[in-house]
Amino acid sequence: AVIGDVGLAITQSMMLTGLFQYGVRMWADIENKMTSIERVFEYVNIPTELSNASAIANWPAAGKIIYDNVTVLNYNDQEILKNISFKIDPGEKVGIVGRTGAGKTTLVSALYRLHKSKGNILIDDVDITQINLELLRENIGIIPQDSTLFTGTIRSNVDPKAKFTDAELWNAIETLNLSPVVKSLDQIVLPNGINFSSAEKQLICLSRALLYKSKILILDEVTSSNDGNIDELMRSIIKNYFKDITVMVIAHKLETILYMDKVMVIDQGLLVEYDQPETLLNNHNSQFHKMIESTGL
Repeated sequence: AVIGDVGLAITQSMMLTGLFQYGVRMWADIENKMTSIERVFEYVNIPTELSNASAIANWPAAGKIIYDNVTVLNYNDQEILKNISFKIDPGEKVGIVGRTGAGKTTLVSALYRLHKSKGNILIDDVDITQINLELLRENIGIIPQDSTLFTGTIRSNVDPKAKFTDAELWNAIETLNLSPVVKSLDQIVLPNGINFSSAEKQLICLSRALLYKSKILILDEVTSSNDGNIDELMRSIIKNYFKDITVMVIAHKLETILYMDKVMVIDQGLLVEYDQPETLLNNHNSQFHKMIESTGL
């Protein structure tokens, strides 16, 4: 009887161990599902963007940008950028530099009204809060650092609105030296563009900007790769094909912005310097001069 009791106890304890392990797995699964539910509620509770503002014909016509005492806030109403004021004339090329986390990307994303902000941002003397969101965003071109290609074809990625002829598409592709990579406009693009390198994805996105010719173009760390040929190609494209377009370049490598009309230095959410690169370089006390000096250029 004693042996039977011991055997029964062992059998029951093994069953209890299995039930305990199952309970732990279920608890962990519930926690994961609750995290997913929290994310859903987070998106549900985000205020809907208002897009019922004005739609102005042929806007922007020039590409002038004015930031007037702009402060940008995050979702916790903490200040990311503080009291930013500057003016970019139509067709100017402006390089934006600063340490990681200084607020460079936030500065340009404010143009898209992606953050809460105070102050006024004007494009061609029109406050962007008075512009229909869809119109605003489709008229500001951007090539992000992590360019995304959509599943489909080269044609659908370069010309998503099907506005251009095959000849125009090929002209943009060849201008960017993509012919060795792009063999056909119907060439398949795999999910997230995994069949192209990071630099190639940026150039494919840039070919779209070449076609649509937005009056304002933002290049976010677009020359951050170590390919010197890409850097040289970008300088040539900006000089020859975007000469009438206002271009803002967020720079990772300082040598890529020395040919810009002006340079903007952002530090801890503040605009600390904004002038021609030659002027800043000749001022030995300027942050830009010290940044260039530290890189050995």
